[in-house]
Amino acid sequence: MPTVSVETNDRSEVLDVTDAVTEALPENADGVATVFVQHTTAGVTVNEAD
Repeated sequence: MPTVSVETNDRSEVLDVTDAVTEALPENADGVATVFVQHTTAGVTVNEAD
């Protein structure tokens, strides 16, 4: 299973991980990517790109 790790610099920070997740997927992948956070004080929000 591919893993994406990110580091933050501030206590509260919003990061766009779209490119990192896309690069972690196999080329020509078809299906669903599950993104989750293993830490209790972090979260994942899914938004539409502007």
